[in-house]
Amino acid sequence: MKPTAEQIKSEISRLREIMDKVPPTTRFGESNTDAIDAEIEVLENDLSEDDIYSSSCETEDEEDEKWSFRIRDLALAARRWMDGEDPESPSKGWEPLVESMQKKKK
Repeated sequence: MKPTAEQIKSEISRLREIMDKVPPTTRFGESNTDAIDAEIEVLENDLSEDDIYSSSCETEDEEDEKWSFRIRDLALAARRWMDGEDPESPSKGWEPLVESMQKKKK
């Protein structure tokens, strides 16, 4: 089932909150911040799959200029959630990392 406009707004707010709770990069140096920004961009601007692929790199050489393969996949997952094809919201995917970070702080 497709999320309502209110659910999408709520998801955008959750993603913004999560951004402050996860490390800015993965242990491999990939940007978590850029990944969450991409998910938010998809939700705020109702980006199509074509828009997402246009924003993505086709080779690893382009990763400095466009979304990496990982970020593209997360953006596509956000699109699938908006289309009702994936029941798991984008913020759900970040919950294990948020929980892990909270445990480390204790």
